[in-house]
Amino acid sequence: MLRVNTLKWITVQRCSFHTSRTALIEKAMSPSFNVEANAKKLNISPDTLIQALTHKSYKHGNVPFNERLQYLGRRSLEFFATESLMNKTKNVDQLEMSVKELFNKNNLVSKFDALDLEKGLQCHLPSKEAVTPAVKLKALEAVIGAIYHEQGLNAAREFVKKHILA
Repeated sequence: MLRVNTLKWITVQRCSFHTSRTALIEKAMSPSFNVEANAKKLNISPDTLIQALTHKSYKHGNVPFNERLQYLGRRSLEFFATESLMNKTKNVDQLEMSVKELFNKNNLVSKFDALDLEKGLQCHLPSKEAVTPAVKLKALEAVIGAIYHEQGLNAAREFVKKHILA
């Protein structure tokens, strides 16, 4: 009997936290965003750039989105940051602190803003507010992953050195 009551409680709790998708506002790519020019600047294909700038919330995930590119970019960024900071630090604790400072959300969001790719973002927003820092962070990591995917390790490393670690 205890088990049945527990399951009923979980079901009730689960329903009470449900968020309606209709409350979200769709943010599509701005017509003024030039996909071809930005893709050429990053040296990746326009389709890959669109995917890198598309959050999984956009169109309920029914279009190619950036989750896999973001994962690849996050791991690549961690590797490049550790590799770069390895020569500059004296011990493991300093290295960990330096990497944490680099991965500060505000720091990475400002790097994304410097790339001027926000007009190309596609996502669902909770209200008419600006794009959240989390979405920008994921898009930046996805762009790094897209560069790695299309151009390889050395091109991604150079991009990170030039735009993130600088």
